[in-house]
Amino acid sequence: MSEYQYYDFRAIDRALTKAEMAELRSVSTRAVITSTSFTNHYEWGDLKADPLKLLEKYFDTFLYVANWGTRELYLAFRGNWPITECSERCSQAKLLKCENLGTQ
Repeated sequence: MSEYQYYDFRAIDRALTKAEMAELRSVSTRAVITSTSFTNHYEWGDLKADPLKLLEKYFDTFLYVANWGTRELYLAFRGNWPITECSERCSQAKLLKCENLGTQ
């Protein structure tokens, strides 16, 4: 049985520069890369980078879906967000884990 993994990153607050898009191209030669997104899927392999590091450096959202049932959605909140309150609410709702990714 083959596997399937889908990675989708989106930049909301700003567009990627041409240099950043070139850096992302070095991660994957098959990805669809625009000034606001990086999208790729794998059937026999995996992303050749840490997706959370890509989120931290370039993007505001990251969605990961795999055919074995994994579903992950990450939102990067930068600046003075109330991380403790977000973490408590997300934990109660069993939605997601909130972490401070720093400033950009």
